[in-house]
Amino acid sequence: MAGYTTVYTFGQAGGFRGCDGVNEIEFMLLEGTAGRMWFCAKHFTNKYSPMGKVEVFIPQDPYDVFVLLDACLLFAPQLFQACPTLEIAKKQMSTKKRVDFDAEPELVTPEWRMLRSEASDIYKKLPLWRADLQQLKL
Repeated sequence: MAGYTTVYTFGQAGGFRGCDGVNEIEFMLLEGTAGRMWFCAKHFTNKYSPMGKVEVFIPQDPYDVFVLLDACLLFAPQLFQACPTLEIAKKQMSTKKRVDFDAEPELVTPEWRMLRSEASDIYKKLPLWRADLQQLKL
């Protein structure tokens, strides 16, 4: 895999009325791009862990509206415990270390599409932050 280009953090706004940026980061989604977009995650607490053995996620299309939702579902399914289809999706992904929706579009099952629908309202309220990475020229 190539290097990372973007970082998405999950954490609450810090300071007075959130004016100090993100505080107490619980996990990060690290996005890389080479021939294809891919994600991995870094968890800072035991509160969140990936679905099954997932280490890498490659979306079917980098411009798909579900890219970040899919990454959150795979790397922090605990956020979506209220979704009835979550347990089915966990079983389907239980042995996967690399979830590649591009090379294996059959992984986007009817159950996964249902889970996306169930998780949508939760996802829209998540405290996600984005930072584009640029190398400093010192």
